[in-house]
Amino acid sequence: MTDYAQASLGDVTFVELPAIDTEYAAGDTFGVVESVKAASDLYMPLSGVVIEVNADLESAPETVNQEPYDAAWMIKIRITDESGKPDLLSAADYRNLVG
Repeated sequence: MTDYAQASLGDVTFVELPAIDTEYAAGDTFGVVESVKAASDLYMPLSGVVIEVNADLESAPETVNQEPYDAAWMIKIRITDESGKPDLLSAADYRNLVG
C-alpha cells in the first residue's frame, strides 16, 4: 500500500492477508484493509503465488500508517506471469498520477 493510499484511508484498524501458497491472477483481491473511514480491498498487481505474509500487521495494523514503505509490507509473491509488468507504474509515475 502506498503512502498516498494509507493517508486517504485514515487510521488503519485491521488488515486481512491471505494464506501462504495461495495463487492469484493479476487483479484478484488478496486481502482487506479496514480503517476508521472505510474498508478497502487489496489487489494483486501481477499473477503469482503468496510465499510470505507479514503476520505482524494482524496485531499492529497501525504500522500501515506509520511505515507504509518499510515495516508495513503485506505479502511477497513468486510471480507466475510477468506479462503485466510493463503496465506497472514507477514510483515517480505514481507520484505524478496522484499529484
